[in-house]
Amino acid sequence: MPNAPLLIVILEVLKHTPTYVWGILLALIVLGALQMRDQVIGRVRVMLMPIVFAGYGLWGAVSMFRMQFEVLAAWAVGIGVMLWAARWIRWPQHVEFLPERNAFSVRGSVVPLLTMVAVFAVRYVIVVNLILHPDWRSLEAVAVLGALVYGLLSGVFAMRARTILSHAGGGLRLLPA
Repeated sequence: MPNAPLLIVILEVLKHTPTYVWGILLALIVLGALQMRDQVIGRVRVMLMPIVFAGYGLWGAVSMFRMQFEVLAAWAVGIGVMLWAARWIRWPQHVEFLPERNAFSVRGSVVPLLTMVAVFAVRYVIVVNLILHPDWRSLEAVAVLGALVYGLLSGVFAMRARTILSHAGGGLRLLPA
């Protein structure tokens, strides 16, 4: 397919994508759409999304580019950059701590949906490109860039959790006193 027109390549890629992949995309869209509504969430749930997406991002980076120092470091730098940026980018902006419930009232946002779709798209594009260009798997620059992007996207959820939990004032305890 190297000399095939781009539209033919795209159609072939889509045709050969397993059905379960579209199920994963649908699940991410539904989960992301749920984040668009205002909600009251407990501390454990605040921490769940960044943990899940950090694990997914790390697994994605390692499964694509092997367990190597450069991959792990790039992924960690990505998350670190987003946590550092959380000091200035206060997202979500409308958060209220509800001490009687040990929970947070959080205004809905489209950012989680967009980030989840971006995580899916990055993985999809990386997988397709590694199938079309298997030699890229051994290129350090591709591995580092891919891992960095996984880390940055995972870091969006870490940023959100950091911002939400900072409204509690009493530290990051998970259970009520």
